[in-house]
Amino acid sequence: MKKLKRYLVLNNYTPLGLYFSLHILELIIGAPIVFLVYLIMGHFYDDLLTISLAVLVVIVLIVVFTECLVYSLCRCPGCGRGLRIESIFQTHCMYCGEDLDGEFHWQSEVMAEQIREDAEKEEQKEVNISLNTDTRINESITEKVSEDINLVVRRATAKDIPFLLALLSQVLEVHARIKPDYFVSGHTKYSSTELEDILDDDSKRVYVAEKNEAVIGYAFCEFKKMPDKPFVQQFKYMYIDDICVDKNFRGKDVAQKIFEHVKEEARALGCRDITLNVWTGNQRAFAFYQKMGMKPQKTTMEMKI
Repeated sequence: MKKLKRYLVLNNYTPLGLYFSLHILELIIGAPIVFLVYLIMGHFYDDLLTISLAVLVVIVLIVVFTECLVYSLCRCPGCGRGLRIESIFQTHCMYCGEDLDGEFHWQSEVMAEQIREDAEKEEQKEVNISLNTDTRINESITEKVSEDINLVVRRATAKDIPFLLALLSQVLEVHARIKPDYFVSGHTKYSSTELEDILDDDSKRVYVAEKNEAVIGYAFCEFKKMPDKPFVQQFKYMYIDDICVDKNFRGKDVAQKIFEHVKEEARALGCRDITLNVWTGNQRAFAFYQKMGMKPQKTTMEMKI
C-alpha cells in the first residue's frame, strides 16, 4: 500500500481522479471475471440458481474490494473522509466542502516518509564509504582536499552571466518537471539584461561556486528587512531565491559550501534568519535544506478553479 500511495503522489493523481479510475478498472477487470465465472459454473452445473448465486458472490467480492480501496485511498483533502458512491457527480466533499481535485489527505505523510527514506539512504551511503579500506580513505581525503583548494565561493560579477544562464536553464527544467502547470520548459528565470540589473542591485546578492575558472553553482539571495509595522518583530533576514549546482558536480558538497558561505555573509550583514521556498515534489532540495538545519516556517497552498 505504501508503494501504491507513493506512485499516486508522484504521478499527480487526485482523490476524485483516482475515484473514477478505480471504478472504471472495476468495470474493465470485473466484467470479464464475472463472465468467466458464469461460463465455468455453467459447465459444471445446470441449476440456474446455483450459477446466479456464484456470480452474485463474485460481484459482491469485486465491489467490496473496490470500495475498500476507495475508502483507503480516495480520501477528502480537507476532512480525510473516504469518498462514497454519492460523490460520483460531485467535485466537492459533501461533508466539509473541500475541492476533491486537490492533494490527497495523506499526501504529506507520503512525502515525509520519502524524505526520511532518502535521508536514510544518504546516511547508509556515508556509512558504506567509511567502511572502505585505509588506502581508499586516504585517496578520497587527498582528492577532497584537492577539490576544496580549487573550489572558491565568491560574489558573482558580469563575466559570470553566461554560466548563470546555463545553470538557470538547468534549474528551470527541474521545476518544469515538478510543476508543469506553472513553469514553461525551454526558458530561464532571468535574461542577460535582468542579470546585469540584479548584479548591480546592492540589496541582492548572487554568490557563485567557481572551480578551475568555471562557475559550477550559484545562490541568488536578497537582503531584506521586516516591514516597519507594530505587530511584527523588527529584524533583517537573507532570502535565498534559488540555489543550483551544475548536474555534473552534484553530490560533491558544492551546494553545502555555497549554503555555508551564504550563512556567513548573512551573519556578517546582521541578519537574524535565512528563509527560502521549496516546491512540493522537490524532495531532494527539501532533504538538503533540512540537512543544513532549516525547518518549515509556513505552507503556501493553492486550489485549481
